[in-house]
Amino acid sequence: MKQVLLTLLTLIIMAPLAAQSNSGAVFALLKKTGTTAPATTANPDKTKYERASRIFDQLLKTKGDSRLPAPKFVMSSDARYGAWTNPATGEIGLEEKAFDVAVSYQEMADAALATLLGHELIHYYEKHDLQHRMGNTGNTSQTGTEYENQADYLGGFLAYTAGFNLFDKGPELISALYKAYELPDKLEGYPTLAERREHNKQLGERLRKLTEVFDMGNLLMALNKYEDAHAYYSYVLQDFKSTATYNNAGVISVLGALNYFRPTEPEVKYHYPLELDLGSSGTRSISDFQQLRIRMLKEAVAHFDTAIILDPEYAPAWLNRGCAYALLGDLTKAQSDAGKAASMTGYAKTVRDARVLEGILADRGGNTAKAREAFTKASEQGSLLAAHNLKVLNGEPIQPAKPALTLMPTAGNETIDGLSLIDSSNIPEPDPGSEIEVTDNIRSYNNLHPGPNSRFYIMENAASGQLVYFLVTSPDYKGETLKHISIGASTAEIEAAYPAPNRTIETTGGQIRVYPNIILVQGPDGKLAKWLLYGEEI
Repeated sequence: MKQVLLTLLTLIIMAPLAAQSNSGAVFALLKKTGTTAPATTANPDKTKYERASRIFDQLLKTKGDSRLPAPKFVMSSDARYGAWTNPATGEIGLEEKAFDVAVSYQEMADAALATLLGHELIHYYEKHDLQHRMGNTGNTSQTGTEYENQADYLGGFLAYTAGFNLFDKGPELISALYKAYELPDKLEGYPTLAERREHNKQLGERLRKLTEVFDMGNLLMALNKYEDAHAYYSYVLQDFKSTATYNNAGVISVLGALNYFRPTEPEVKYHYPLELDLGSSGTRSISDFQQLRIRMLKEAVAHFDTAIILDPEYAPAWLNRGCAYALLGDLTKAQSDAGKAASMTGYAKTVRDARVLEGILADRGGNTAKAREAFTKASEQGSLLAAHNLKVLNGEPIQPAKPALTLMPTAGNETIDGLSLIDSSNIPEPDPGSEIEVTDNIRSYNNLHPGPNSRFYIMENAASGQLVYFLVTSPDYKGETLKHISIGASTAEIEAAYPAPNRTIETTGGQIRVYPNIILVQGPDGKLAKWLLYGEEI
């Protein structure tokens, strides 16, 4: 999996349709009196354009929807709209003045820019102009507000899943834009400034809940709780659909299905190019195992199918679907998907991992020489997974797997805000006011600690009787771990203090390192973004 996923508030707006063209609506962040169509600048400031364009491209890649032509990003030196979407020209624009306001937030500047641009991308990909033309002709202002609500909410989450921090200053940003553009509190066709600020505050809370569900799904996956994690991902998919979310939901289903293979079965002789943990299979019957894993693998295939429909050039979905087909025993389809993944450009690691899958398939088809060639080539390119599988193929000794994770902390008395989870009295009761109903049986809660520097996340599964909880540092936490690591620590510093995690998970926002009593979360720059303690009650 790629970077687990980490933090952004949606922004602004709540404006109705700001302007009209012959073929549809132009959606604008704000609109000065008397303005007509948005204009672009032939030679925008190079530094500003490159920074905003880089963020725009990252958002496009995360959305991963090729069913529409990718919109073009443009900048303007005008000061009339702030930001806009023009479906008639296929352009998404940002004015330099709005850029300046966003970057005034310093360490949150990229998050602010991503929120603005994510909002406009949602207008484009949700085809709000088409919806407007096809019969939404009742209350135009109300219709426009609904579009803006959706763009605010999903645009913020898009920015979050693209690896940007949660931007929680939406009300401040809209006020700063009004001030920079010298606008009155009431613009024609828009809610008042006070209403827009309140709107952003409310959407911010809604977005925070969705990001917390997303984060909890990733954390539960890190602890091998795949079925619970899948429920969280399914909740996210109700609101936000992208190649990455469908792909990750499929990966979680595959990982969950692997728990229902016995270690001696030929399908799991090798490690597949997924993050795998082939733990104990328990004592259920073979029939139960087969039914559960087939259901989960078919569900995974369906998720990968959707990711591929959204973006046929998204190589990870082809590779992962190939793994699912291999575990289902359909080696022909698995080989086809592995070949497709191996032929794609722009995904060097996926191409390498596709060779690992091709090696597995070759051995399962009886061609040991071809399997050895595939594993050797991928190993020479740096694949530790291929090196492991090559040892399996050659019958070489394999280093014993690390013991299964223990959910209650055991190695040392780590604390956050002076609290240790070894003392059960520090575990708060779930706060009903923060409840999110993930499924009929699963509830998610967050409880802000009385201090400002940490937060409790809690998952309650009524069916299993489990209560899983995490105590998480805030982004500006100043304390240290027992091994004197603090937020901002480099990868080298982390590895020197914590050299041997039970597992490492790549996420869209960085990397997660899981230890028996603590989880370290790194950001895109490799630096420690936060850490958390975890435990479980049954």
